[in-house]
Amino acid sequence: MTLVGRGQTVGMPLFHMLQREQATVTVCHSRTPDLASHLRHAEIAFAAVGRPGMITKEMVHSDLVLIDAGINETEAGALPGMLRRISRTGFGPFRRFRAASGR
Repeated sequence: MTLVGRGQTVGMPLFHMLQREQATVTVCHSRTPDLASHLRHAEIAFAAVGRPGMITKEMVHSDLVLIDAGINETEAGALPGMLRRISRTGFGPFRRFRAASGR
C-alpha cells in the first residue's frame, strides 16, 4: 500500500490508522524521487498530498485502486470532502466512482 502525502491533516493520521490495522505502508510525498515507481508496485494507493494533479494517469497501472483522500486548496477555495472519490484506474483517463459514503 502506498500513501502519497505526509501532512498532519490527512497523511499522517491516515498512516497511523493503517498501521494500527497492521498494513504495510510506503509513505511518499511531493519530493519523493520516482513517485511513479512506488505507484507501479502498489495494489492500493491513497492520494493525500494536497496538490491537484500530483498523480497522473501515466504514473499508475490498470489494477491500482487509487483512493483520493486529499483536500486541495484552489483559487476558488478548498475542494470539499475527505475520501470523496475512489478511482479504479484503467486505460485512458481515470474512471471515477463515488465513495461508499455517497458524497
